[in-house]
Amino acid sequence: VRLAYRPVHMNPLDDEMGAFPPKARVF
Repeated sequence: VRLAYRPVHMNPLDDEMGAFPPKARVF
């Protein structure tokens, strides 16, 4: 998953991946 190695706080995919909370993506 690309979210795995992508920085959460600077994740440009926040808009398209808005379904996933930032804290959940940290894992």
